Amino acid sequence: MKKRWLMLLLAGTLLAAGCGKKKESAEPASEKAVQESAEEAAAEEHADDAEKDKAAETDAAEKDAAASADAEKAAEEKDTPAGQDRYAAFLAGDGKMTVHTAGIRSDGLEFNRVYSEGETLTLQEVMDKTAEFIPGEWAAEDAKIIPSAAAAEIDCGNDGEKELALCITYPVQSESWRQYMILKDQGEELALCYMGCAWSRSDITIDSYGFIAGDGSGGAAIHDFDKSFVDKDGKWQYLYSVETEIYPENIYYNEEFHDMTGYGLDLSELLLLRYSFVPDWTEDRKEYLTYSTYSDAQNPEDPSGLFWDLTADASAYAADSPYRKAFDAEGIEFYPMDEIREMIAAREAETGFSKEAYCSGEMADWDSIQTGSVRAMFREDAGEELLKNAGEVTIETGENPARIVFTALKPVSDFKILAVKSIDFDNYGNPVYQCEEKYGQKELLPEKPLAAEVVFYGDMPNIAISYTEDGTVKNAAVYLSGKDGSLQLSGF
Repeated sequence: MKKRWLMLLLAGTLLAAGCGKKKESAEPASEKAVQESAEEAAAEEHADDAEKDKAAETDAAEKDAAASADAEKAAEEKDTPAGQDRYAAFLAGDGKMTVHTAGIRSDGLEFNRVYSEGETLTLQEVMDKTAEFIPGEWAAEDAKIIPSAAAAEIDCGNDGEKELALCITYPVQSESWRQYMILKDQGEELALCYMGCAWSRSDITIDSYGFIAGDGSGGAAIHDFDKSFVDKDGKWQYLYSVETEIYPENIYYNEEFHDMTGYGLDLSELLLLRYSFVPDWTEDRKEYLTYSTYSDAQNPEDPSGLFWDLTADASAYAADSPYRKAFDAEGIEFYPMDEIREMIAAREAETGFSKEAYCSGEMADWDSIQTGSVRAMFREDAGEELLKNAGEVTIETGENPARIVFTALKPVSDFKILAVKSIDFDNYGNPVYQCEEKYGQKELLPEKPLAAEVVFYGDMPNIAISYTEDGTVKNAAVYLSGKDGSLQLSGF
């Protein structure tokens, strides 16, 4: 259109120049014709440009609508509500994680027998699967296991991208199995990066940068440590394990025991260490033995992570060392501690590990999380939009009353508020409560929450709720966290 406008303007100009010798009466008409042609061309150009702008706006709107539809579809396919953070959705019970078995440790509860590659699970489904596996394996068949969960935000690799750490506790008699996980939002899915197990004779700690330290007791004199981490890309990376033994009178080596008591050694000062750089016990798993003397002083800064001071200087491995002579006499191959540390450094380089990126020195800051379909929050945190359709009930008034809003993620029936008092513990370590119904209603719906005024009297719960979900009655004590005063729900 612009080219047409330029051609008309040029033609008008040439026409005006060619008519310059004609009588004056012709000049106004020619100029008028040129002006009209120019105005017409400009109007056509304006209309054409407006048409193009309108078409561009329509096209952009269609693209936005298509992109929004694609996002909603992708979210639905990945079991994540559109517009929600995947971590928040998972903790709220809406979203699912995708299991990747490469990061599952097989010791303890043997999670490799519970979870399958590629399956997708909500938080409640994770808890249910593990709770169903424990009886018959590690507890009586009739054991009633009521798990509780805690979460922490961490930053694997210190790169500014957050990951989610979880700790789920399963009380069984005097035991408390603990299931640790690290999840990462990979853009298309919430992926399981790591899963490990701890119990009364073992522990797992997770650093706020993704470093994982495990330790466990193998007896009065034997202890195991292992070190691993989840890298910034969400891959679980194994560093090494070390089994330590104090007072090693009989050393197991090459499938036989070697008696060390006949060499005049002060075995009370001898520490035997077995290092390995593969995570599982396999036929080709190689162990690297070394030894040292130690002191009782604890030292968390020890580079080997043994929590005591190693005093393995070069003289401990010299030819005239009594320890060296005893090991040589028994044919036990060993590696000086300096060589072990070189192996550790090589493994760290191979996996991309550095203390700056993966060791903040601060452990994950765990916060209890509410599970199940009913949640509780303080009224001041609920917001006007949620409260405009809320029901109201007063359970108890008194000094410093608490105003709580109960919401349902999905419809539940036979909702009750109970006054409770702990009177005993069952055979599995769960508290037994004496309950009195204070309020009840036929159902609790997501669109109609319930605001209740209650009074808390101390650390032990005195308020609870009960409801029926999918045909199952669920109970949860309502209490204030001793850590930060936040509102908590815990099944009982």
